[in-house]
Amino acid sequence: MVNAPTKDMPIAQLIFIKLSSKPDITYDQQGNASFNEECKYKDYYEERTHKVEKAKKELDDKESSI
Repeated sequence: MVNAPTKDMPIAQLIFIKLSSKPDITYDQQGNASFNEECKYKDYYEERTHKVEKAKKELDDKESSI
């Protein structure tokens, strides 16, 4: 089952850009840096990961019984 993005299931996107010089203030030192509070999503993503791992194991078990 695939769920479409909703308020309850956010999607993250990362973009990496090579800097030409060291910034005066690094991202983690900025007060509005979104990664400063990333730990609050840990339980949510661990639960989702667990569900996917369980589904994979069930599929592997079914496949091996054929």
